Amino acid sequence: MKLFIFDVGGVLCENTDVAPAIASFLDLTEAQFRALAALNGHDALLSGSLTEGAFWGRFSRRIGRPIPADLWSVFFDPRMSDAVASVIRELRATARVVAGTNTFESHYRVLRSRGCYDAFDTVYASHRMGTAKPAATFYRYILEREGCSPSDAFFVDDTEENVVAARGVGLDGHAYRGAAGLRTELERLRVFRRGERGAA
Repeated sequence: MKLFIFDVGGVLCENTDVAPAIASFLDLTEAQFRALAALNGHDALLSGSLTEGAFWGRFSRRIGRPIPADLWSVFFDPRMSDAVASVIRELRATARVVAGTNTFESHYRVLRSRGCYDAFDTVYASHRMGTAKPAATFYRYILEREGCSPSDAFFVDDTEENVVAARGVGLDGHAYRGAAGLRTELERLRVFRRGERGAA
């Protein structure tokens, strides 16, 4: 494998789902909040065709009360997994490792400022690409810019739908359920440099 594409939220970084906290703050159930977010342009946020300000403006009108701030940012407190960061460091000794992430500008800025993206050779963020997972165009965009064929790329994501979509484009993939399982899968592929497996 020449190229490894890693999701960020739910893989490298934990505590990235702010929907439960926002729902509680707004006195909504999580299901209600997610449904309202979808109605008011969450997908457009991810593809960069809607700003956070415009999203919350729509949301505010929908529920009939003001939103005091960009709640995506207020409740966003990502924490990097040392175990996954270690796996990425080992992979970078022999291959190119990039982030392929669905995100929007406020979360992108937080993750960048905390050094979470420093683990990668480069970052492909949906809102800057104009396309988001699980669309085939997301994976093809990265492959084209990396000059890599699908058969030489491996994709890691915690959402099964995104892994299935990557496989549909021709990439190999792994549905992330923990660092130990990820390491086992990568060792099966013999991608680590000898003597570096399990390095801290």
